Formats: sequence, structure tokens, C-alpha cells
Amino acid sequence: MNWLVLTSGIVAAFCTVGHFAIGSKQFLQPMLQASFDDVSKKVMHCVFHYVSVYLVLSTIFLIAVGFGYKFNTDFRAMKNQVLKLVLSN
Repeated sequence: MNWLVLTSGIVAAFCTVGHFAIGSKQFLQPMLQASFDDVSKKVMHCVFHYVSVYLVLSTIFLIAVGFGYKFNTDFRAMKNQVLKLVLSN
């Protein structure tokens, strides 16, 4: 167990909750209701959701590593799986 990484995961979880709770109410909704270009609104909406996914995944992986989960780091096996997926399509 790595206490430093686990603490980082817990802080990331608080940031993620804050992003969804405060960010959507105080930033996203007012920007989507503002009167400016629709393309800019859609880009901002996309970026908000991109950051949301990044925060959620970061939180999950930080907490998992903090508790000692070992991820598969066999890059040759991963490369072979990617090649199978690419070549099968």
C-alpha cells in the first residue's frame, strides 16, 4: 500500500466531485445559456466532458495503485492485442 498515492487518489476524488457539482452549476450551465457562437458552446461542452473522464479515470487508477493493484506491464502482449484488433477490422 502506498499512502502517498492513495492520498493523491482521495484528493482527486474530491476534485472530481467538485468538478461535477460546482463546475457544472457555476461554469458549464451559464456558458451554455450565454449568447455566443454555438460552435464555441459545443467545444466547451466537449472539453468539460473530456476533463470529467480524465478526472474519473485518474481517480480510479490513483486509488487502485494506492491500494497496491499491479497493472499488466507486458508491452509485447499489449502490442500483439492492439495489432490483432487493428488487423481484424
